Amino acid sequence: MDAKLKTNLNSPQSPPAALLPYCRDLQDWPESWMGEEKDLPPGRRLVECFTPFLVHLAASGLSKRTIQNTSTICGF
Repeated sequence: MDAKLKTNLNSPQSPPAALLPYCRDLQDWPESWMGEEKDLPPGRRLVECFTPFLVHLAASGLSKRTIQNTSTICGF
């Protein structure tokens, strides 16, 4: 059985180094997206869920522009 990592939803996580060239401000996205303070935890969970996908794109060999466009389409 896989152990899941627990994250502190009260503090933003730094993006993995592989994502820095593509979306440096990923950890700031929940604050820019929120309408109210109660929106922060779901926003941080969204970033947590999309981060593996974005890391996969970074490792895929796609161009930087393609990855940035995809992350923009995802809303990041």
